[in-house]
Amino acid sequence: KRFFVRRVDDSFMMEEPLEKGRNCLRAGDHAAAILHLEEALRSPCGDSVDVRLLLAEALWQQAQGGPGSEKALPHYEAALSLAQSVGDSSKEGMVSIGYGFALMQLGQADAARKQLMKARALAENEGNRQLVAFADHLLLQVGALAPTSEEAVRETWASFAHSATAGKPAVIFMRGTLATPADRSSLEAATRLMAAGCRHLEVVDVCAPGANVPDGLSNLSNSAHLTLPQLYLSGTALEGWLDLPASELREALFSAGVSLDDKSTEAEETQPCHGTAAFSAGLQPWEVALVELISQS
Repeated sequence: KRFFVRRVDDSFMMEEPLEKGRNCLRAGDHAAAILHLEEALRSPCGDSVDVRLLLAEALWQQAQGGPGSEKALPHYEAALSLAQSVGDSSKEGMVSIGYGFALMQLGQADAARKQLMKARALAENEGNRQLVAFADHLLLQVGALAPTSEEAVRETWASFAHSATAGKPAVIFMRGTLATPADRSSLEAATRLMAAGCRHLEVVDVCAPGANVPDGLSNLSNSAHLTLPQLYLSGTALEGWLDLPASELREALFSAGVSLDDKSTEAEETQPCHGTAAFSAGLQPWEVALVELISQS
């Protein structure tokens, strides 16, 4: 009985700094995230795939791919070993992708190729075609002349987004969800889509990596070189979609096969102050004000 209580207490002791570290990492406070995650790592039963992987991401983001970035590598390696030890091939493949990307950015082509080939093989065995396509793209980059940091981020994310949206009518990459956007840009995106009559489409919350966004790649979504939200229709990014009139956005969504409400966008564009009532229910006052402002623009 005492052993059982001790294990529960140990789990609680590890969970608290882990969640604090995760929240700090999402907020962009890398130094605080590192402190909390190192505390979690020191706690009993604290050496886990999640702790190691988040710590690697925090160290990588703090260094921004510059001096000090190599400090993340031992934690990627440890996360990989832990995933292998429990036989979790799905997580092992996603860790390998993140580890391989980090090695590639540091110019360690041979080591990067080894991790990416491992990730590809694991993904292929599981029938994960999206991860296979993404690994293939990264493998093509290994050994080539290293692009600038901005080019690498944009090209890598574009490859992932393209593979993740292949064969789907519409997917939006954003921070949060349509119901609970996490920042101003995401709220504007949700408002634009609702104004166009779109209430339901696939959403990838880049703040919550998992089945949709491979672990170890969330640093891409936080890059200053990447603009979010991004709307993909039939596997292709719709550039400048936030600036489109509701009628044009509605037409693009309809052409891609997205189910839309039967409503008049023309009325909303000509009478923005009245049209917002259709989709402002449940919003906070400041959010309704933003909806009005966006509609008028």
